[in-house]
Amino acid sequence: AAGLDFTLPAIAAADIGTHFLFLVTVTITSNSFRVTAAAGDVLAGALPMSDFDTADKVSYFTPDGNDLILTCNGSTTGGKKGTWVEYIATSATEWVVRGYLWGDGTLATPFS
Repeated sequence: AAGLDFTLPAIAAADIGTHFLFLVTVTITSNSFRVTAAAGDVLAGALPMSDFDTADKVSYFTPDGNDLILTCNGSTTGGKKGTWVEYIATSATEWVVRGYLWGDGTLATPFS
């Protein structure tokens, strides 16, 4: 239930197609689940997030073009059990992020 920090490797042209899949099997209850890209790489894509206990509540979050970090705190920014995120290297400087986040409360962007 304690969060973990992961740092992605810097992408080189030979790394295009590399991917990493992260699955949250136990809701984060302390610290955060955080994935950080290397400086010079950017995040692209979008992540939907559902409120864990509110029917029909889905929000979508996208990185702003400068974001390198995804942080799930176990509630408002995702990280409840069932959250999954995949990073795919699509160029020598870009990770496309896809997945599904489960959150709770007033949902907020996990990107920074």
